[in-house]
Amino acid sequence: MPPREGRLRIEDILDTAARVQRYVAEKDLAGFVSDDLTLDVVCRCFSMIGEAVTHIPEEVIAAHPEIPWAEMRGMRNIVVHEYLGVTNETLWKTAREAAHLARDELLRGGASRPCVVAWREYPLTFRQ
Repeated sequence: MPPREGRLRIEDILDTAARVQRYVAEKDLAGFVSDDLTLDVVCRCFSMIGEAVTHIPEEVIAAHPEIPWAEMRGMRNIVVHEYLGVTNETLWKTAREAAHLARDELLRGGASRPCVVAWREYPLTFRQ
């Protein structure tokens, strides 16, 4: 199968972020933490978003430094490699707020900066 072009990867990110929003829209933190299926699916979505980011052309990334490319890749690495280390609260906050803002930022073409603030506002918090 030929590799997917960058435009399609951005569409993948947008579609996956929209799904994350739907999965957590009616849940509070307690409902999210108690729902293993949603928790697992959101982790999978973060993995897919981060993987898609790794295939975005460097010139696109350089042209849009306001989009939190590194943070999206970083979340993928955490849910894949350190899956027991990230707290459920961090996953929920990222799903509720940062995924929504990242999607909006991409749709705007990187016109403003709230997305970057949101992803950095919720640094990865590890369990002790």
